[in-house]
Amino acid sequence: MTEEIKKAIETAEQEFQKEKESEQIKAVKEIVQKTLEKIDEIDKEIKELEEEKRILRLDIDDMKSGKLNLIAERQKKDDRARNTSIVIIKEKEVIRNYPYWTRPYEIMWQSDDSWGNNVTYCQNTTSTTLSNGMTINCSVVKDNAIGAYMVHNKIVNLR
Repeated sequence: MTEEIKKAIETAEQEFQKEKESEQIKAVKEIVQKTLEKIDEIDKEIKELEEEKRILRLDIDDMKSGKLNLIAERQKKDDRARNTSIVIIKEKEVIRNYPYWTRPYEIMWQSDDSWGNNVTYCQNTTSTTLSNGMTINCSVVKDNAIGAYMVHNKIVNLR
């Protein structure tokens, strides 16, 4: 009888060990699954951020070229571009017999930050002063977009 008891105890211990290992395996599988899901979420976020970065780079390039019309056109066609850009630019009135760089544009700040949430109208060489004293002049967008900017304690040169 003692021999049978020893075998029963051994069998019970083996079954307990197998259950424990099975639980550990399930836990490892769950950890790996959750990790892969998190990686997938991050990849999606990166893709979205890269698209936003591309739109902002296009905005900068168009400003350096003095082409507010391209930004306005992009924002009109693409809601994502409209929501990503720092400012919303719309052609104030359509005057097709003038070159694009002399057309008036309405500029609205996208968020309420240090610039404030203002509306500015630009036309030829006239400009409206923002509430914090800054002015925007459409005739000099091209020349003034380039330069050195301090961004989060590092200098960014736009050429």
